[in-house]
Amino acid sequence: MGGLLPPSPGGAPQFLIRAVKDPDTAGLDRIQVVKGWVDARGQTHEKIFDVAWSAGRARRPDGTLPPLASRVDVARARNDLAAGAAS
Repeated sequence: MGGLLPPSPGGAPQFLIRAVKDPDTAGLDRIQVVKGWVDARGQTHEKIFDVAWSAGRARRPDGTLPPLASRVDVARARNDLAAGAAS
């Protein structure tokens, strides 16, 4: 959505995040926060943070998150709407 946060004297900013799936589509896999910035040389950077995820998965030792198992029926071009989380 974008925005510029001024420096905070109290430390890091805090966020309240809520996501709800569309009733006619598949569930949510994960919620991510994307931090973007421009360094002193004008180069752009971004870092992606997984902040919540479905299906009781745990982070791997390298910090990554396993993907939600695909439940797409390719032959009938349909998705299992029960996969993932509702919110």
